[in-house]
Amino acid sequence: MVLESASKMMFYPTDEKIIYRMIGVLGRLSVSAESRTYLQEYLGKTTYQQQILKAMDTGVTNPMTIMYDYLLNQGDLETIHKCFNVAFGYSSKQTITIADLFAGEGKWLELFKSAIPHEELGAANLHLIANELETNRYNKIKDNELIDESYNGTFEEFNQLPQGSISLMLYNPPYGDTNQQRNVKHYLQMIVDEKLLFNSKGSNHTNDNGKIVMVIRKDDVLDSLPLIVEHFHVEKEHLYKVNKEEYAKYKQFVVYAELRKNPLNKGNVTQAMVLQQEVKEISDIVNSNPEFNVKMYDMRRFYIPEVPYSEMKRNHKVVLEANYHNSNLNNDNWNWIKEMTEVKDMGESVIMKPTKIKSGELANIIASGMINGDMEINGKGKHIVAGGMKQKIHEEETTEELANGEEQVIKKKMLYSEPYLNVLVSKNGKAKVKELSGGTGGDLE
Repeated sequence: MVLESASKMMFYPTDEKIIYRMIGVLGRLSVSAESRTYLQEYLGKTTYQQQILKAMDTGVTNPMTIMYDYLLNQGDLETIHKCFNVAFGYSSKQTITIADLFAGEGKWLELFKSAIPHEELGAANLHLIANELETNRYNKIKDNELIDESYNGTFEEFNQLPQGSISLMLYNPPYGDTNQQRNVKHYLQMIVDEKLLFNSKGSNHTNDNGKIVMVIRKDDVLDSLPLIVEHFHVEKEHLYKVNKEEYAKYKQFVVYAELRKNPLNKGNVTQAMVLQQEVKEISDIVNSNPEFNVKMYDMRRFYIPEVPYSEMKRNHKVVLEANYHNSNLNNDNWNWIKEMTEVKDMGESVIMKPTKIKSGELANIIASGMINGDMEINGKGKHIVAGGMKQKIHEEETTEELANGEEQVIKKKMLYSEPYLNVLVSKNGKAKVKELSGGTGGDLE
């Protein structure tokens, strides 16, 4: 238990450079005409033109992303912040939720608002949501004005978000184990089960599903691939190692993926083969240790969906805070229910039957609890009886014709319950228990 608790408290912050690169991939980078002039003067005409030519040589559609990557590699974050803008979505009326439920100190989340200024027009509102277990780290998040919602608790007990309310999930959980299963796989299964990511199935306004960006160890990527592929479309062209310094410490990969509308059905032969093939292809890519390249900034199909978060949150709050009222137990409705379900005292009851009772019928009566103890039959004697139900297996064979015309014998087993009745009888002066099966149907003498 101590080891498990310690693993949940582990915290490996995502490197700032990795986050800047991620924002450039997920968002739309832009530079004003005034800022382009500044960059040309700041970098010098030769360096500036070299980056423009590099964009042409690599086929990148937006040459400013090459400039962005150059400044990032130089560690010049101040100039990036001064010259670049970023946009998510296409309207200020849209809300995009970004959640990190293992948030550490909240730096990864915060940078989505603080790293690069957002376009004032034509960009969605970002709503940042954090959860952190460790109290000191949580207190830093709570005091961060850029993070809109913060929670302090274990993910296992987390129930604060409506289903389908997350547009983008940031995923870098503790790297330890829970119940002999790696945390990366353990918590990803919980995210899938809780259905936190937005699913456009049945929605009229978008066909894009919720996205997830994972920063996880290479061994965790390979270990979790069957689960990931079952529930997500992985962007294979955008798999890459983190920068050299971080990779040397943690062996991390960045994985971009989109939730499937319906998970692959492993019981379906075709879909099981698709899953197996996808896992193999992605494993091969990961094992080739790919590095980031500037063409990855052209990832325009990775559209992050909007969600009606305020409405979803209101409805979720109503469910969580629902008030339960005790009804009047003496009203007509409750009296009717009590009358229908109350167990009657059968101590003095007489069961009248026009025909001779069969052993199976009597076994059913006793098994139902209507008779216990002793009884007399036809006014003769007293019998001590006990009854109940037994589990039995019925086997049968059938012949079925296969698709190729051959016949195959199919053995079927069916589990069923049969009543039995034990009667204490006297034989040759000795007491003996006689068992009567409900299936015998014989008369009782």
